[in-house]
Formats: sequence, C-alpha cells, structure tokens
Amino acid sequence: TFVDSSRVRVGDTAAEASSWVSETTIKARNAAGICTSAIAVSVCLKKGTLTKVFSYDKPMLTKMTTTAANSAVLGGQMATTRGVSLGTAGYSGQVRVGGTATLATLWIADSSVAGRVGAGVGGSHKIVFTLCSLQGSLSQAFTFDKPVPVKLAAPANQPTTAGKTVTLAGANFGGFDASPKTILGGTAAAATFWHSASSLAALPAPGVGKGLTVVALLGTEEPSRYGTLTAALSYDDNMLTALAGRNSPATGGATITFFGTNFGQQDYSGVAKLNPTKCKHSEWTADSAVRCLTPAGMCQGVSAVFTIAGSTSSLVAAFTFDAPSASSIATSNGGTSGGYSLTLAGANFGTASFSPTTTLVGIVGMSAMTEWSSDTSLYITAPLGGGVGLDVVVELCAMRRDTLSNAFSFDAPLLSSISRTIARGAPFFGEVFVGNAPQLGGALVTMLGANMGGVDLSPRARFGDTAASSSLWMSVSSLRVKTSPGMGHGHAVVLTVGTQIATLTETYSFDAALITSVSPRHAPRGATVAVLGTGLGNYDATPTILLGDTACESARWQSSSSLSCLVPPGVGYTLDISASSAKDSRLVTLV
Repeated sequence: TFVDSSRVRVGDTAAEASSWVSETTIKARNAAGICTSAIAVSVCLKKGTLTKVFSYDKPMLTKMTTTAANSAVLGGQMATTRGVSLGTAGYSGQVRVGGTATLATLWIADSSVAGRVGAGVGGSHKIVFTLCSLQGSLSQAFTFDKPVPVKLAAPANQPTTAGKTVTLAGANFGGFDASPKTILGGTAAAATFWHSASSLAALPAPGVGKGLTVVALLGTEEPSRYGTLTAALSYDDNMLTALAGRNSPATGGATITFFGTNFGQQDYSGVAKLNPTKCKHSEWTADSAVRCLTPAGMCQGVSAVFTIAGSTSSLVAAFTFDAPSASSIATSNGGTSGGYSLTLAGANFGTASFSPTTTLVGIVGMSAMTEWSSDTSLYITAPLGGGVGLDVVVELCAMRRDTLSNAFSFDAPLLSSISRTIARGAPFFGEVFVGNAPQLGGALVTMLGANMGGVDLSPRARFGDTAASSSLWMSVSSLRVKTSPGMGHGHAVVLTVGTQIATLTETYSFDAALITSVSPRHAPRGATVAVLGTGLGNYDATPTILLGDTACESARWQSSSSLSCLVPPGVGYTLDISASSAKDSRLVTLV
C-alpha cells in the first residue's frame, strides 16, 4: 500500500492539509498567516524549500470609527480603525498617526486595530498600519484639536516699531514645540516661542492698525485649522502734528508734507486728506512724514486729516486754499428783466464741484444763476433787478468771497404814460382813463413804462414838488401810486428807482378850482366878500382874487371851499370874479 508522507509548511506554519498528486505536484491547504513566506516541502526525511513564493493579502484600512478620529494635543486617545487583512491574531503590527508611532497598538480582529495616540498637533493626518513589511493606510483620517487662542496678555498695544514680546494664552498649542507660528494683523510675527500647550510668546513685526486679529497655527495647518482671536492687538495711533506748506491754488497741485508720528515703518497705503477731499496723491516717506499733492479746493480753515489702518488724526483749520478773485465783467449794463448772459473773469474759481454763486448788490441783493466755466471764468445769467453801480459779489465755499465794486448797472427807468381809472355812472357805465387827480389826494394812479425794476426796489413817485403818499411796484413796466393832496397843473411826474430817475414833463394836473357863488353879491369899498366854491386849495397858497380887472386889497384862503376878498375902491358894477394862486395859475371866473 502507498503511504503519502509528504508535508507542506508555509513560512513557519504547517499547512492544514497536504496531499501527493504526482511525482511533480503536491497540493496543500494553507493556514492563517501574514507576510510573504517561503514554502517548504518534506517527503520522508528529505526537504525542499522555495523562498518568497507565497504572500498573504496586505492589510487595508477603510475607515476610522466616528469617536476615534480626533485627539487632544497631549494624546491618550485610542484611535480605532477598520479594515481587512489585519491578521487573525496579534502579530506585532504597529499603528502610526502621521509619522509618529502610537504609544501602543492593540489588535482587535482581522477587521479592526487600535493605537493609543501620543502627543501631536495638526489635522488631516494619515493612519498607517504596518504588518511585517506590508502597510495599509487611510489618508486625512485623524486630527488633533486645533489651537484656541483666548487672550493676548499685556502689552496688547505696540509702537509702530514693535519690539515688545506679547504672550498668547489659550489651549491646544501642543504638548511639545511643534514650531508654532503667529500672525498678527495679517503679518507673521518676527518670532514665535512655544511655552506650553496653553501658552505661546510672539514678537510682533512693525505695523499699524487697531483691533487686529491674532492667528495661531501649528506646523503646516490649513487655514480652516487656524486659531483666531479677533480685535486683540493694536499699534499706537498716528498723530498729525504739523504741515509744511499751508496754502494751495484753488486748482490744487501743490506739494505739501504732513508731519507726525506712527505713520508706519513702511508704506501702508495711508490716506491724506484736506477735508473732505483726498489728496491727489499720498506718498509715505517715513514713520514721521507723508507727502500730499493737494486736490482742488476753495475753503479756508481746512482740516488736514491722515488715516492709516483705521487710525485717524487731524489738524483743525490748518490749511487754506487761495480765495476767489473777480477782476472784470464782460458786459457792464443790461435790462432789468434779466435773463441774458454775463461773463465774470478772475482767478481761483476752482472746479465745477464748488457750486459758485454770484450776487448783484445794490439797494437789495439780487442772486444770479451761476455756472462754472473754468478756474478763471464764470457764466452768469443776469437776474431780474435794477439799480446803478452795483457790486458783483462771487462766493465759493461759504464766506470765501470777492467783490467787484461798481461793476454793473441796469438800464435806467423810462416813463411812457400816467393815468387813473374812474368809473362812469349812467347812462355811460364803464371806465374812463383820465390824467388828473383830486386836490384832496388819495387817487390811485398807474404809471407805465420800462425798466422800473425786475424786483421791488421800493420805487418812489413825485408829482411836481409833492411826493406820492404810497407806491406799489407791480412789474418791470408798471407802478401803482396813491396821490397826496396837491394843486396846480402841468406838473412833471418823476419816478425814482434806486438812484435812477425817469421824468415826464408837464404831464399831470390836479383838479382845477371852481367858484360857485359870492356873498354878499353887493358890497361897498372896504367890505369883505366871501368867495365860495370847490378846489380852492388844501392850504394857503397865496390866492389872488380879481373883481373885474382889479385885485382885492386883501385875499385870504379860508378853506378848500372858501376865500375872502377885501373890496378895493372904484371897481364898478356887475363885475366878473376870478381867482388863482401861486400854486395854480389857472384863472377861474364867476361871471
């Protein structure tokens, strides 16, 4: 009988079963195992070996358990991972987190191993399980707690030159010196020192700014793993102390220098202003100086302002732009209705943004619509107005003004007619225009003409030597006046607008006198006769009374309806009675 005495070993482990097949072939069922192994065959007492011809599947990691993928920076956490081909027993496999071996490795099953994590920092570490020389790994599988800065201990304020070491208190800064870094206000610290898991020290770099954010990171962390402390660090505020150059043309373009402290050790894009306008160009030159190319401006007492990284300082009323200067006006005369264009020449009118205004100043101020043309020219639309020798006042930037004296006149007023309207009774109902007024005054008279003022310039009217009791300006061509008591005829009508005068000669009359009766009608020489009527004067205007051709020895004014006459000798019978006065030469007669 044939006895099969063949034996097969895989590595150091005998096959679970083996059988002879032929002179050249033996079959075997391998036992559980790991690594790459030699196969040894023995028949009777003879042995044959074939090295490195058989291997088991290498380990493969698939995932971390949910609760075991993170650890405190001081370690101690069991990191458990799942996978396949992790061995059927503890084969001295080793778990590593990143490049660091765990403090201990625990085989749990062919599908699970664990390792006790040592101190570490950072995120997205690879987990590696090594069995023999075979490795299985799981990328970005494990993290340590990210750093948590809590407080920046004094000094939390730095000079712009820096140089004062600050202490950052917090947590998770590492159980060892993992080359921490700190970023203060966007700039890496000049040096960072690890003290403990709860304390770092940093030497800030020179800088500027207020309420800056402090960032702590360990190793090569991703930004999402940075520890951030907001509004933690400030540098000294800048302080503006002086200006070199305190004046500029209105168009700008002058170079001045802002002097002060804490402008920064380099150019941090600070902004210089001549409030509220930025300099055309700001150039940092030193921690104590910034140059400014002045913008266009018009005002005086302008504040100089410098702002850098949230820190602002100013010098109040430190700067002045050249004042506007008016030199001439192209047209010096025009109608009172306005609306025509005038060109004002001068200097330092600035730019269109300064909204210049002009006013024609005489009896009243007349504002003119003004359009900026250039630094040396303004376009003015003449306003409604009146007057002669008016000042032209140009103003920019509240109280920055200049006056061109006696520069413009409006056309003189013209009178074309004067009349009053009276109502007619039956049967001729309606109105009639007449050119005379009652002696008692109070009549409303309309004066028509031109250039009586585009605005109310308080015009005044006079009839002969008597001023109207009131005047009401209606329009550039119309004036309504109320007559005062008066006498006479052929009076000149005089209109005064400001200092300009218009006259209509021998134009207006007061109602003539009317004698209605005498009493007594028969009188001897030396007797006093009363002459009665209407319109005999509102005051004693030295009346003259004729009996026939002979003047009364004495004529006296009694009232507007009564005169008295001392009869002269030898005047005859059945005589006409006539009267006149020094104020009204018209002779009125009672036949």
